[in-house]
Amino acid sequence: MIGEHVKSFSLASNIEISGIIFEKTRCWVISFDKCSYVSVYDLSIFSDVKNGDGVNFRSGCHHCEAYNIIGETSDNTVACSALGPLIPISYPSGNYLYPMEPTSFMDSNGACNLDIHDIKIHGITTTGKHHGIILLTANDNSVYNVEISNFIEPSGGPERESIIKLYTGYGAISSADKIHDVDISNIVSRNANYALQSNTKCANVTVSNLVQEKNIRKPAYIN
Repeated sequence: MIGEHVKSFSLASNIEISGIIFEKTRCWVISFDKCSYVSVYDLSIFSDVKNGDGVNFRSGCHHCEAYNIIGETSDNTVACSALGPLIPISYPSGNYLYPMEPTSFMDSNGACNLDIHDIKIHGITTTGKHHGIILLTANDNSVYNVEISNFIEPSGGPERESIIKLYTGYGAISSADKIHDVDISNIVSRNANYALQSNTKCANVTVSNLVQEKNIRKPAYIN
């Protein structure tokens, strides 16, 4: 059982994390920053704090997999957030003693590819707030080659906005089709307002077996 602090990995590869219960978290539970060939699975995650994401793949991550995750998260259970370049900040800043993306200082010089790609997320059984899974782009970074399957939301948890959200925000709005080649299948939404939600034009997104038990007439919201 692990609590207290975020587990952050930067510029790393060939990472495997499994068989851990996370409780009493302070922020994102596990964060990957420009990492590759990552496998996280068989985790129990319980968070009740601001920014209480479970598994967070940040700009530059690729060939990562997250699966067999249970629990309840106070923010997104799995996030793929391609936001850089971020505005440089001197730390400590406010309540933050160090950057949540330690390598963000590298973003502005063009040395790193900030896209997120080749991601697999499956076998998620969590309740929580905000969203189950997000694909998020800003500053024209891309998120692509993503497979999402078998997200079964248990009954009785907090109300989420949606199980899956594909969107742009938290920075300069990305142009159309920066989220592309995404396969979504076998999603069951019981507490969320929508099983699937998007605010941006995406390309080559396939969806199958989407089940919405709440707000049954509107399983998806596309803005």
